[in-house]
This record gives sequence, structure tokens and C-alpha cells, in this order.
Amino acid sequence: MNVFGELVLTLSRLLDLSPNGYLGHGERVGFVAWLLASECLPEQAEEVFYAGLIHDIGALPAPHHITHYTSFEAQLAEPVLRRHPEAGAQLVRRLPSSHGIADLVLEHHEYWDGTGYPRGTQGDEIALGAQLIRIADYFDLRLRQLGQPTRPSLSAVFDGEGANRQFTSELQHRLEDILAGDEAKEQVCSDIKLGTLVDQLVATMPPRAVGAPPNETLYMEGTSLRDGRRTEDVLWLFAEIIDSRHTYTEGHSQRVARYCDEVSLAMGLLPEVVRDFRWAALLHDAGMVAVPRHVLDAPRGLSEQERGLVRAHPVRSKLVVEQVSCLRHLAPLVAYHQAYYNGEGYPDNIAGADIPLGARVIAVCDAFDAMTSPRPYQGMRTAAEAVRVLQQNTGTQFDPAVVEVASAVFAPRAVTVASHSG
Repeated sequence: MNVFGELVLTLSRLLDLSPNGYLGHGERVGFVAWLLASECLPEQAEEVFYAGLIHDIGALPAPHHITHYTSFEAQLAEPVLRRHPEAGAQLVRRLPSSHGIADLVLEHHEYWDGTGYPRGTQGDEIALGAQLIRIADYFDLRLRQLGQPTRPSLSAVFDGEGANRQFTSELQHRLEDILAGDEAKEQVCSDIKLGTLVDQLVATMPPRAVGAPPNETLYMEGTSLRDGRRTEDVLWLFAEIIDSRHTYTEGHSQRVARYCDEVSLAMGLLPEVVRDFRWAALLHDAGMVAVPRHVLDAPRGLSEQERGLVRAHPVRSKLVVEQVSCLRHLAPLVAYHQAYYNGEGYPDNIAGADIPLGARVIAVCDAFDAMTSPRPYQGMRTAAEAVRVLQQNTGTQFDPAVVEVASAVFAPRAVTVASHSG
């Protein structure tokens, strides 16, 4: 089982999460780049595929998804996008077993003629793997501009603007040959068929070493990761990326995870249960990536439509978690962290002991951090004030037993609880 691949694919789909579902940009770029690499760079095809999946990892803080910036000038005008190849490479280097992948992410917006960014590298100075991602990225964006036909005219896709500027005519001809038949086009251009192909490709790729010492090779495989610390590293990175989407959520998921640790330990739970609650807390807001920045960042009440987007986030978070085999058991904890103890929460109005204990713990810690952090729609409370609010809502929104323990954990904290140390 390729758990590393599952994690990278899940990260790709997280980056492409939108109110209407998965945009599939990273999947198409990764798969098309892999098709090319299988012919002209087979020894690096795996790295090219993974780099293609998450090539835009540094662009998530932008106001809109990168596919909305259809021109080169629009990309350069947005500071986050101008920096996203370098920011993305820095993030990828923190993933285990990321050797070779980060460098390709860094160069994926370099143009053959030297007019790309961030460094203006040109010609054969650009790694071939990055050139493959460049043409695959161009292909996906042009497909979207054409209305995403499942059997596009390749002459319309390659309208002359890209060849010998962004990439070589040789690479263009190679891709045209690969996609010459209608069946090949449909597999790549149909979102449903593409998703199936990508899932199958990830499943067939070998497990990757996770950077163990030279004489001790550890692999991400099976139903869990043999090196638990490495799993933890990946999930903390996930949380950081999730929280970067909105201005006021920086560090939120990481703090909720730490609070869950403290409360769970104070409840006397088993170490593996404490770990599961912590991991679920790191991922509980994954679905918030689909909520546009202007919704959560606005210092006003939300419209009914905007509230619907926010209320959908636990289910979207659950869908993200379910894509990684070793994390699927955490899906109910993530799905029900907005369930109220009295049954009035969402998504399914479950109540009391029917709500997983982990979800009840996350709910309390999530609310505590929201109250003690700066938010545009409410004033920031001290720890003592937040504890009083938790106690006032015990038995209605929150589990009384969890609030009792959390009150003892949180009450001694100074006002500096919201200093956001990370």
C-alpha cells in the first residue's frame, strides 16, 4: 500500500477543493506530466508525477484558486502567486521522502524563453521534469478556457502562444502524439475517468523511503506508518496549509490539536486514543479550504448561502480524511466536530453519546481557540472568559464531562493564551 502516494494525492485534492467539489487541476497536471515522463524521463517519472500533483501547494493563500488567473500578467500581479513556486518548494521539502520533488515544484513556472518566474531560468537550464510539468499545467489551463471538452481539438489547445515560449515544440508534439486518439483524450480530459486513473496509478507505485538513517530503511506502507513521527510531520504540515487559506485562522488547527492533547491526557485516555484525537484535530477544518477567503475574513454576519458553505466543511473534511487508508478511522471524529450535545448541531443532528468522543473533545477545544483568537466577527476573550462560555453551554452545545475536564485544563491559563506561538 502506497501511503505516501495517498497522502500526496489527498494533499493535491485538498489544494483543489472548491465549493463545487474538486477542481482536479493538480491531478491532471500530475498525470499528463507523468505520461510525458514515462516516455522521455522514465527514471524520474514518479517524482514528476508527485510534483505535478502538488505543484501549486504554495498558492493556497491567494484570494482565488490559481486556475482563476488565466493570464501570465494576472499571475504576476498577485504577490502570493509570484512567490508560490518558492513557497511551495519550501513546504514540499518538509514532507518525508520529498527528494527530487521540491526542486521540480520550484521550477514549474520557468519558461523556455526565460520570461517565467521566479528566477527567469531558460532553456535547458530548467530541469526536464519541470518542463514537463510546465506544459501539463498549460494544457490544463487551456482546457478550462475552452470549457473543458472531453475530446478537445489539440490545435485549439496549443494555439501557438505556448510553444517555444513556455515549452519547446518538441514537447508539444510528444504530447500531441500521446493524446492523438479520442480514447486517450477522454481519459485525460474527463474528470471522472482521470480521477480513477490517478487512483490506480498511486496504488501501483511502490512505497517510498521516509528518510531514515542509511542502515535503517523505513517505508510508508500498510495500515499505519511504521515511523509515527513521520506521520505526525505530514499531518502538522497539512494543518499549516489548511490554516493558510484564511487570514484569521493561522495556527488554529495546530493549537486545537495541542489543546486536544492536554484535555485527552487529563481525561486519562490511552496514548493511541490521544494520538487519534490529535490527528483528527489537525485535519478537522480541511473542508474550510473550499470556503472563499472573503467569507471568513469579512467582519460581518454571513448570508444564508455563505453559512451553507461554512456548515458544509465538516463533511468536506471527512471526504478528505477518508482518502488516506491509515486515517479513515478518524473520519467520524472530523465529520461530527460541529455536532451539538443536544442534537442541534450539524451535519446530521446526532446527540449525546452518539457523537464520537473525539468529536466532542475537538468541539470544546475548537470553540476555546476560536474565542481566544482574533476573529473579524467577534471580540477576543481571555481564557477565563472562554471557559465561562464553555460552562454556560454545557449540556447544550458541549459534552458536560469534556467541559469539566477542559475547564480545569484551561482555567489557569493567562491572557497570553492567544499569543499564537504556533
